[in-house]
Amino acid sequence: MPNAPKIDRAHVISWLSEPRYSKYLEVTRGDDAVALYLWNIGLAQAVLKDVSFFEVALRNAYDRAISSAWSGSDHWLLDDASPVRRPIPRTNKRGQVNDANRLNGNSIDHLRNGLRENATADDIVSNLTLGFWAHMTDRSHERDCGSRSSIRHGRRGPTETTSMDG
Repeated sequence: MPNAPKIDRAHVISWLSEPRYSKYLEVTRGDDAVALYLWNIGLAQAVLKDVSFFEVALRNAYDRAISSAWSGSDHWLLDDASPVRRPIPRTNKRGQVNDANRLNGNSIDHLRNGLRENATADDIVSNLTLGFWAHMTDRSHERDCGSRSSIRHGRRGPTETTSMDG
């Protein structure tokens, strides 16, 4: 890092903590633990950049695919009949019935309430987390829709279809 300020052990310990820093000391046997910590940060930055690109590509791919097939009156994220909002009842090991889509709906509603008053569906799409998009292909949605690709095609199961069938 050109022109970067010198970072020494005292600086690292002040924000990292002695127990966490000791892990770096252990690995390097006390030899240049600060350099290993800085290398670790650089690696995390590089990986995070790729994860960020993936997240943007994934959410935009979902939005394009579902939007192009969705014929509901509201955007598919806001319509109660959409694959991410309609209830998906699941019975847990204790015999309690829960809605597998509850977290999706809560995420969307929380964002919608936290964004500016005139926020668009695109604003919501761009602010949903990677976890939201990954949840769209989890086992609950696979079982509800018949297969993971069914969400992409707007099908509830092998023969039953939704308004996304264009």
